[in-house]
Amino acid sequence: MNLRCALLLLAAAAILMPRGHCQIDSASTISLPERIYVASRVYATIQNYFDVWRDKDSVDFDQSYRDYLHNVLHTEERKAFDLETMRFVALLHNGHTWFNDRWLEMKYGSPLGFYAEPIQGKWVVTRTDVPQLRLGDVVADIDGKPTEDFFQDKRQFLADSNERSQRTDLFGQAYLFPQQFDLTLTDGRKVRIAHPSDKKRASPGERVNGHWLEPKKLAYIRIPTFAGGVTTESAAIAMVQTFKAAQGLVIDVRGNPGGRISHELQAALMERPFRSWRESLGRFSSPRGNRSELITAGDEADSYVGIDSGIYKGRLVILIDGGCASACENFVMPFKDNHRATLIGETSYGSYSDTHFITFDNRMMLNTAATRVAFPDGTPFEGVGISPDMPIERTADDVRSGKDRVLTLAIEVLRSPSP
Repeated sequence: MNLRCALLLLAAAAILMPRGHCQIDSASTISLPERIYVASRVYATIQNYFDVWRDKDSVDFDQSYRDYLHNVLHTEERKAFDLETMRFVALLHNGHTWFNDRWLEMKYGSPLGFYAEPIQGKWVVTRTDVPQLRLGDVVADIDGKPTEDFFQDKRQFLADSNERSQRTDLFGQAYLFPQQFDLTLTDGRKVRIAHPSDKKRASPGERVNGHWLEPKKLAYIRIPTFAGGVTTESAAIAMVQTFKAAQGLVIDVRGNPGGRISHELQAALMERPFRSWRESLGRFSSPRGNRSELITAGDEADSYVGIDSGIYKGRLVILIDGGCASACENFVMPFKDNHRATLIGETSYGSYSDTHFITFDNRMMLNTAATRVAFPDGTPFEGVGISPDMPIERTADDVRSGKDRVLTLAIEVLRSPSP
């Protein structure tokens, strides 16, 4: 279905829509012309820019669009429209292709006050500002519904590349939860969550920080996000400079959701050439149905490796997990590819792409993955992620005790004799 056909179909629907239905709060509604416009732009943008179609995907996108139209043309409730659009976009199974609405975030997105994530098959509380919740508590059900069933019901709205990432995202999307709900914990306690009235806000973000693990021998640098762009990267490079004489260095990017990063920080830690992603810039079909693809190979960044290459040349360990996403994975990948560092922890999120971003006057927005990347040798990355060289999974006991077995293992590696 091309855009012209889509617009004709929408125009016909507008004429046939019944009039006179009851009015709802205007701030919570979206008019029929606005629904038509947003839906058509979403469809056209994905058709024009999305380039992460995977052969294993069996989604009939045009039929899915027809189903989406049927649903959104028969409701003027804005939240319902948002969720239907999220469901439609999530069919693409891509972490960089998502729809959002600032109105929805403001109205229903007040932080829950806690965060739970899947650990060894259980939903474990890993952050909390709720006095009745403790780190390591296991959430058994939500309003009497098993937490796993709740996830299976809500995952249709989560635009992630795989189920593992959907599970990681669940408790970060407050608008998927009731305004008030009861948690039942595995120890039998019940906790009432009322996230709008509690007026909880996300904690201030961490900044790049570091310290000596062993004076003049082993050092640690924590990079919680790359959202600050040049500012964050400059701070990280300055920290590398501070510890450049260390025998061993730990870079911790666990939970880093990405942002923007160039080759400069990578180069500061390198003492050998490193390669970029293998990137697909587009797929093309001939009238006979033959398909081709424009691919750029992962080039070696020789320009960043000179006679006096890198600031830090000692032994390097990088800590990763499922929260390391996007630009965080862009930072980590070359160290995996050229074996400059030992990666310890859990497999990363599994999504990175250049994107095409549009905003609407009503504060809705759509982000679309415009490229598909693979490891330099062509190995698939999207929905797969970067695997650690030394995997180690957290347990609920780790969360309760505050023990960081990943960091402990990193220190053991750096203390061990060089291979």
